[in-house]
This record gives sequence, structure tokens and C-alpha cells, in this order.
Amino acid sequence: MPSDSWFKRFCLFFFGERFFFKLACNSIRNQRVVIYGAGELGQYALDLLKTHNQIVCLAQTAATEKQFIAQVPVLGIDSVFEHCQWDVLLIASVKFEQQMLDIVKGKNCDGRYKLITFNSIWRSL
Repeated sequence: MPSDSWFKRFCLFFFGERFFFKLACNSIRNQRVVIYGAGELGQYALDLLKTHNQIVCLAQTAATEKQFIAQVPVLGIDSVFEHCQWDVLLIASVKFEQQMLDIVKGKNCDGRYKLITFNSIWRSL
């Protein structure tokens, strides 16, 4: 049996990031969602989630002033934790997942919301 890390890289290469995020997004319904990551994967998640959920905002580690993507505000992650309420926080990055997860965990909000990451999607398969 191949190592989990090797197999994960193979599946990611073969199916792509979007496949795994689509699996996760299909299970989220009627929730207030913050998408952490406003890049290509974050915008893909936005497209998948906006029909059946309330997208509170897209979050970035360092957001610029008054930025919007598809009429959804893009906020700095600190502003999100200070001013927003949500049910689900989706980390929409594979490459920077660990750094983003460290920032989120540093906010001491355990149990306040459901956290979804690529690795949590992988473990649920």
C-alpha cells in the first residue's frame, strides 16, 4: 500500500483540487460561510456555495480596502474574526493551508464554527 502522502499527491494531481473542494461544498447547505482564500480555488468555492448558502465574505490574510469579488466583500482575516458571524469557515487553499490554519487557530475560537480544510476533506473520504 502506498504511503498516505504519496497517494494524496497522486489523487490531487489526477483529480485536481477542485474535485475535492466540490465534494466538501456539496455537503454545505443553508449555512453562513466564510471562505478563507480569495484566489482561484476560493472563487471556485464561492461559485459552488453561493446558491445554497449565505456567503458572509471572502477572507485574505492581508486584504485591500473595499475589494469585492462577485459582489461579495473581501476582508482581512482579522476583520472577519472581529466583526463577522458565520457557521462554516472553508480554507480554500492547498498550498497555504497550514499557514492559514495556524492563523485561524491563533484566534482561539474552537467550537464556534465548523472548519473545513483540504486535509479534513481528505480524512472524510
